Amino acid sequence: MSHAFKFCPQCATPLSLISQLEDGGDKVRLRCTACDYTHWNNPTPVLVVRVESDAEAQEDPALEPFLELLRLDMSKHPRRIARFPSTLFKKARSLVKGVKADLDGPLTGED
Repeated sequence: MSHAFKFCPQCATPLSLISQLEDGGDKVRLRCTACDYTHWNNPTPVLVVRVESDAEAQEDPALEPFLELLRLDMSKHPRRIARFPSTLFKKARSLVKGVKADLDGPLTGED
């Protein structure tokens, strides 16, 4: 089912056709003037990684191969790299505010 976007899914502001410089030059897309959301008509699966702890990360044997995989993919496809919207990061942080997790504890059936 296809439908036209008219409002920003993040803040409900009406979307506007706005030209903005992208990798291939100026591109007119539906954009939100309030929170910088861009509606992409050609969604591409993406992965975002944010590593905050370098001391514990060095002990993870899977981290270096994973980062190498990311490095290779980013070098082969640099146009796929995009800025992570700060509004989305703030929203994600607000959703887990106050949640306590034992990252070293075993997973239960509810996890």
